[in-house]
Amino acid sequence: MRTKNSLIIALVMLVAFGSVALWVRQGLRFSVAAPTQKLSGFPKSVDGWQGTEEVLEEGVAKILSATDILSLRFDRGAEAPVIVHASTWTDPDSVRNACPHHPDICYQAHGWTIQQRENMEVEVERLGKIPVQSIVMRRGDQQVIVAFNYRIADNVYTDEKTARAMHLQFFGKPVWPAVTKLMIQVEGPDIASVKPKIEKFVQAFYRWYQP
Repeated sequence: MRTKNSLIIALVMLVAFGSVALWVRQGLRFSVAAPTQKLSGFPKSVDGWQGTEEVLEEGVAKILSATDILSLRFDRGAEAPVIVHASTWTDPDSVRNACPHHPDICYQAHGWTIQQRENMEVEVERLGKIPVQSIVMRRGDQQVIVAFNYRIADNVYTDEKTARAMHLQFFGKPVWPAVTKLMIQVEGPDIASVKPKIEKFVQAFYRWYQP
């Protein structure tokens, strides 16, 4: 009798686990709505900074596999240039990934090492205070500060754990929003010295970008 009961319990648990797995798979089956804006429309003039298109290294666009890519270099006088890069993904696998092509992975794969990391908040019209993570990267004698975040709908985040929590609001829906990554790179001795530039371009981008 004990063996029979154990078998029944095992069968019930197997069915339950199978049902949960099926429910999760169905909840993660979706298409992705394309944003209404093209990244190429981002203004090439920001508070005296003039932007020119940056040519991506060979193969980078293919590796990114993004639907839309923006890469601009902004110059103003003798100041260190600011590189603004943004990518939008509309394929479900990348959206499920939450943080596609995270700077940690991309930069370290090209020989950069992480020296310091700092989280900050930037006040943006319509969105309020949004998170931005800044990382000091070094490769040989070159040092850059890379600031980034991701956006899905009106949710902005910098890490996968937060992204997963935000995904719950879309779980089970047949259509999800696209994911866009904003990344800003500038040379400098430390994060504090380039923070005003980071804030300026984060605000400029999100003031313009309304997917």
